[in-house]
Amino acid sequence: MKKLAYLALKVFFYAFSIFFIFVLVVSILAFTEYTFGWDAPFAEITNQNGEDVAVIKIPLIELSVGFVFNIAVAFVMWIGLLFYTSYFFVLIEFLKVVVVHKSYNVRSLKRVQSSFYINLIPSSYAIVWFRTCPNWSF
Repeated sequence: MKKLAYLALKVFFYAFSIFFIFVLVVSILAFTEYTFGWDAPFAEITNQNGEDVAVIKIPLIELSVGFVFNIAVAFVMWIGLLFYTSYFFVLIEFLKVVVVHKSYNVRSLKRVQSSFYINLIPSSYAIVWFRTCPNWSF
């Protein structure tokens, strides 16, 4: 069961990494399309509620990712996707300690410790978010 989880996480990491790189490249192309008027593949510029929005269409799985044309919004999206890409990598390294090595040394304990610390980031972000935005709801 541990090996199955390890292999599934490895496949998910590579798929998410490809997704991140695709969204990063196409969103940069969408900014060039918006700025210079070039026609970028897989990107569409629309106007929703008076704001210009970039819609990135992923061809094989029929998924669309949209964001408002603002460099801060795009940067937060890129940082979030990069965080979860590194998060899945740390989880792979953590499971590698449990599944492959089956013994603990200083390096493997540092991997476990880094997995613990990286798990604190989303929860601390959520706590800060909900403390600063009390009227926010689903």
